[in-house]
Amino acid sequence: MKNLYLVQVSDKYGPNSFLPVAISYQWMYASTSKLVKENFQVVDVLIEKKSPKKYVEELIDEPHVIMLSSYVWNWEYNKVLTSEIKKKYPNCLTITGGPHIDKRDSEFFTKYPMFDIAVMGEGEEASKEILKRYLKGESYNDIPHVFPNGGKLCSLPSRLQELDRIPSPILTGFYDRIIDAVEKEHGPQMWQVTYETLRGCPYKCTFCDIGDDYWQKIKTFEMERVEKEIDWMSDRKIEYVAVCDSNWGLMPRDVDITKYVIKKKLENGYPKFWDVT
Repeated sequence: MKNLYLVQVSDKYGPNSFLPVAISYQWMYASTSKLVKENFQVVDVLIEKKSPKKYVEELIDEPHVIMLSSYVWNWEYNKVLTSEIKKKYPNCLTITGGPHIDKRDSEFFTKYPMFDIAVMGEGEEASKEILKRYLKGESYNDIPHVFPNGGKLCSLPSRLQELDRIPSPILTGFYDRIIDAVEKEHGPQMWQVTYETLRGCPYKCTFCDIGDDYWQKIKTFEMERVEKEIDWMSDRKIEYVAVCDSNWGLMPRDVDITKYVIKKKLENGYPKFWDVT
């Protein structure tokens, strides 16, 4: 069994701990492969900025693959953590993706040699294929979305057309596992969910990383799934929900979702905050 580590750290502002939607989606989708599910185990999901050196020194299980979601608030941390991983475990496959990874930077590995693979754009299809090929000992060179160190910069990746093909980390119990592990170490937490009901935006605002042509088409998660996930948030007493849809209110169904959130808040008192853009 191969050991997989997932990393999506963020700073705590106030008392809330963050549940990691991006990196969870990578594993959720990759594990739809029978080969991946039967041969990988997620040993840890790192969501807090622990000392990289100490974290690596205290690892009990050797990391075979580490996947890191990178954005402006954790990019410097991810570089240091990955460098520490490589010092102790040089054969660990280090993969990063996320909005911070420039889809057009052919010099990426010259600047950031601690990484073995950069994933461009949406990462679900790429993550599944990378883990399958890792197990088979095959090259990563011709995978759409993937730029391997020593390989060629891939063309801009296509997008996932049916978002509901990604199993929900909420409805599968994956988030419950993260909550239980963190609270075992630190005691009860106030939790924040970063949440998507859709991806994409028709506008091209230059200040926004979703203003790229790549994100022009809107893809949605099914309403039944959205409502079940809101049920979980309410029942689990999730304090704060940060909705990362680009333009709340753009879709007529946003009104229906808002009404459903209010209904659950009136019933259970949670979520206390539904933060939209």
